[in-house]
Amino acid sequence: MIGVYPQATSINRDDTSSPVLSYGNAWVRDYDDATNTYSSYEVGSGLFETYYRNMFEMLKAKPRLRTAYVDLKVKDIVNLDFTKLVYIDGVYWRISRVVDYQPNKNESTKVELVEWQETGTFSATTPSFGGGGTTSGWGTVYGGYGDPEPNNSNQGA
Repeated sequence: MIGVYPQATSINRDDTSSPVLSYGNAWVRDYDDATNTYSSYEVGSGLFETYYRNMFEMLKAKPRLRTAYVDLKVKDIVNLDFTKLVYIDGVYWRISRVVDYQPNKNESTKVELVEWQETGTFSATTPSFGGGGTTSGWGTVYGGYGDPEPNNSNQGA
Protein backbone atom coordinates (compact mmCIF):
# COMPACT_ATOMS: atom_id res chain seq x y z
CA MET A 1 0.00 0.00 0.00
CA ILE A 2 2.25 2.70 -1.31
CA GLY A 3 1.07 6.22 -0.65
CA VAL A 4 -1.20 5.26 2.25
CA TYR A 5 -0.15 6.74 5.55
CA PRO A 6 -1.57 6.27 9.04
CA GLN A 7 -3.24 9.25 10.62
CA ALA A 8 -4.01 10.32 14.17
CA THR A 9 -6.58 13.09 14.03
CA SER A 10 -9.74 14.07 15.85
CA ILE A 11 -11.66 14.39 12.57
CA ASN A 12 -11.40 12.36 9.37
CA ARG A 13 -13.12 14.79 7.04
CA ASP A 14 -13.14 12.33 4.13
CA ASP A 15 -15.01 9.49 5.84
CA THR A 16 -18.50 10.01 7.28
CA SER A 17 -18.35 6.69 9.15
CA SER A 18 -15.39 7.82 11.27
CA PRO A 19 -16.33 9.35 14.64
CA VAL A 20 -15.80 13.08 15.13
CA LEU A 21 -13.71 13.34 18.29
CA SER A 22 -13.85 17.11 18.58
CA TYR A 23 -16.25 18.80 20.99
CA GLY A 24 -18.24 20.53 18.27
CA ASN A 25 -19.70 19.30 15.01
CA ALA A 26 -17.65 19.31 11.80
CA TRP A 27 -18.21 19.13 8.07
CA VAL A 28 -17.41 15.65 6.72
CA ARG A 29 -17.80 13.90 3.37
CA ASP A 30 -16.94 10.59 1.74
CA TYR A 31 -14.28 10.02 -0.88
CA ASP A 32 -14.77 7.41 -3.62
CA ASP A 33 -11.43 5.96 -4.75
CA ALA A 34 -12.95 4.36 -7.85
CA THR A 35 -14.31 7.59 -9.33
CA ASN A 36 -11.96 10.04 -7.58
CA THR A 37 -14.93 12.12 -6.35
CA TYR A 38 -16.21 13.43 -3.06
CA SER A 39 -19.77 13.19 -1.80
CA SER A 40 -21.70 16.21 -0.54
CA TYR A 41 -20.69 17.63 2.81
CA GLU A 42 -22.77 16.69 5.81
CA VAL A 43 -22.60 17.53 9.48
CA GLY A 44 -20.59 15.02 11.51
CA SER A 45 -21.76 14.97 15.12
CA GLY A 46 -19.09 15.88 17.65
CA LEU A 47 -18.79 14.72 21.25
CA PHE A 48 -21.29 17.24 22.63
CA GLU A 49 -23.95 16.35 20.06
CA THR A 50 -23.34 12.62 20.48
CA TYR A 51 -23.13 12.30 24.27
CA TYR A 52 -24.22 15.45 26.10
CA ARG A 53 -26.89 17.38 24.20
CA ASN A 54 -29.87 15.38 25.51
CA MET A 55 -28.64 15.78 29.09
CA PHE A 56 -28.21 19.56 28.69
CA GLU A 57 -31.64 19.94 27.11
CA MET A 58 -33.16 17.95 29.95
CA LEU A 59 -31.40 20.09 32.57
CA LYS A 60 -32.57 23.27 30.83
CA ALA A 61 -36.16 22.04 31.27
CA LYS A 62 -35.62 22.32 35.06
CA PRO A 63 -36.26 18.75 36.16
CA ARG A 64 -37.20 17.92 39.72
CA LEU A 65 -34.46 17.00 42.15
CA ARG A 66 -35.00 14.37 44.78
CA THR A 67 -33.00 13.21 47.76
CA ALA A 68 -33.60 9.65 48.85
CA TYR A 69 -32.10 7.62 51.68
CA VAL A 70 -31.36 4.14 50.41
CA ASP A 71 -30.06 1.04 52.19
CA LEU A 72 -27.10 0.39 49.87
CA LYS A 73 -25.01 -2.75 50.15
CA VAL A 74 -21.45 -3.26 48.94
CA LYS A 75 -22.82 -5.16 45.94
CA ASP A 76 -24.93 -2.11 45.00
CA ILE A 77 -21.90 0.19 45.07
CA VAL A 78 -19.74 -2.25 43.10
CA ASN A 79 -22.42 -2.49 40.38
CA LEU A 80 -23.32 1.23 40.45
CA ASP A 81 -23.67 2.67 36.94
CA PHE A 82 -24.41 6.39 36.73
CA THR A 83 -25.51 6.01 33.10
CA LYS A 84 -28.47 3.78 33.97
CA LEU A 85 -31.80 5.17 35.03
CA VAL A 86 -33.51 4.24 38.30
CA TYR A 87 -37.28 3.68 38.41
CA ILE A 88 -38.91 4.97 41.62
CA ASP A 89 -42.63 5.61 42.17
CA GLY A 90 -43.48 5.54 38.47
CA VAL A 91 -40.75 8.01 37.45
CA TYR A 92 -37.29 7.50 35.96
CA TRP A 93 -34.41 9.20 37.74
CA ARG A 94 -30.71 9.63 36.99
CA ILE A 95 -28.35 9.19 39.94
CA SER A 96 -26.52 12.45 40.42
CA ARG A 97 -24.55 11.69 43.56
CA VAL A 98 -24.10 9.18 46.37
CA VAL A 99 -23.22 10.97 49.61
CA ASP A 100 -21.20 9.49 52.49
CA TYR A 101 -21.59 5.79 51.81
CA GLN A 102 -20.21 3.89 54.82
CA PRO A 103 -20.08 0.13 54.28
CA ASN A 104 -19.05 -0.59 57.88
CA LYS A 105 -22.29 0.88 59.29
CA ASN A 106 -25.80 -0.39 58.82
CA GLU A 107 -27.24 3.01 57.83
CA SER A 108 -29.10 4.38 54.87
CA THR A 109 -27.07 6.39 52.37
CA LYS A 110 -28.10 9.74 50.94
CA VAL A 111 -28.61 9.54 47.15
CA GLU A 112 -29.33 12.63 45.06
CA LEU A 113 -31.47 12.06 41.95
CA VAL A 114 -32.44 14.14 38.92
CA GLU A 115 -35.75 13.43 37.21
CA TRP A 116 -35.34 12.04 33.71
CA GLN A 117 -37.39 13.85 31.07
CA GLU A 118 -37.73 12.78 27.47
CA THR A 119 -36.49 15.71 25.40
CA GLY A 120 -37.09 14.32 21.92
CA THR A 121 -34.60 14.24 19.09
CA PHE A 122 -32.58 17.08 17.63
CA SER A 123 -31.04 17.63 14.25
CA ALA A 124 -27.32 18.16 14.29
CA THR A 125 -26.32 21.81 14.56
CA THR A 126 -24.26 23.43 11.84
CA PRO A 127 -20.55 23.62 12.69
CA SER A 128 -19.67 27.01 14.15
CA PHE A 129 -16.41 27.37 12.25
CA GLY A 130 -15.69 27.74 8.56
CA GLY A 131 -18.52 30.10 7.71
CA GLY A 132 -16.59 33.36 7.35
CA GLY A 133 -18.14 36.65 8.36
CA THR A 134 -15.36 37.73 10.70
CA THR A 135 -12.91 40.55 10.10
CA SER A 136 -10.05 38.76 11.83
CA GLY A 137 -9.84 36.07 9.15
CA TRP A 138 -10.81 33.34 11.59
CA GLY A 139 -13.48 31.19 10.06
CA THR A 140 -12.61 32.11 6.48
CA VAL A 141 -11.16 28.66 5.88
CA TYR A 142 -12.91 25.45 6.72
CA GLY A 143 -11.24 23.42 9.40
CA GLY A 144 -8.51 25.95 10.07
CA TYR A 145 -5.97 24.31 7.79
CA GLY A 146 -6.58 25.82 4.40
CA ASP A 147 -9.50 23.79 3.06
CA PRO A 148 -12.17 25.86 1.35
CA GLU A 149 -15.56 26.31 2.96
CA PRO A 150 -17.92 23.44 2.05
CA ASN A 151 -19.83 24.09 -1.15
CA ASN A 152 -21.18 20.56 -1.66
CA SER A 153 -19.25 20.15 -4.87
CA ASN A 154 -18.82 16.57 -6.05
CA GLN A 155 -15.60 17.40 -7.82
CA GLY A 156 -12.40 15.57 -6.91
CA ALA A 157 -9.78 17.50 -5.00
